Amino acid sequence: MTVEAALSRRRNTHNLLTGLRGLAWLVVAAVSWVISWHALWWLFAVPTYMLGQLWRWSPSARMCDIAAWVGIVLLAVEGIRYSKRLFDIEEYARSAYYKAFTIGSAEPMPTGNALVGNPLGVPYLISQALFIAPRSSVKSLFAFKSIILMNDSVVEAAHHVINDLARNNRWTTVQRYREHAHALAPLEKLNILQHHLTAGVVEVRLDRDFLNEQLGQSTMD
Repeated sequence: MTVEAALSRRRNTHNLLTGLRGLAWLVVAAVSWVISWHALWWLFAVPTYMLGQLWRWSPSARMCDIAAWVGIVLLAVEGIRYSKRLFDIEEYARSAYYKAFTIGSAEPMPTGNALVGNPLGVPYLISQALFIAPRSSVKSLFAFKSIILMNDSVVEAAHHVINDLARNNRWTTVQRYREHAHALAPLEKLNILQHHLTAGVVEVRLDRDFLNEQLGQSTMD
């Protein structure tokens, strides 16, 4: 396979899979935002309605709508800032919220049962479920940002780098490709280039799988 065909094939495959992943996360985000809005609507409506019965008052649908939208804004901000893995029961079992309800126990409850008998177990699960919407939105955005668009200049530079390295595929300093530096990052994102640092110098070479499978050449150490 020629360098041009190999590069085009690798880029098209990468962009197709990345685009599909982005669309999948976008669908999850859209559905989860709708579910989250309705969940927040009821989380506001039910408690305020129950409390309102004490003085014969109940929240209007308009008030519940506003509360739900305010909740969505807060959820978006906190959800984007929340970087921990969702539904991490082990992390929850180590938190102060869980330990506050296990003080005085003869022995700690197994991690797998951290939610059992804990008054904060259900709220924890609800909060984690609500975070699905902002988290999937971020994943969708990152997936679409990972799509690699290469203009003619970048493609030409990429061909030069691949052709040069394919001769022996030895570790080569990036300074050799100073004029074609704008092609190095896209090539690495496509897993065509590998890099390492030696004595403070960055060196690159072609990925062995790309060299073998796409170009049909044997690797060299």
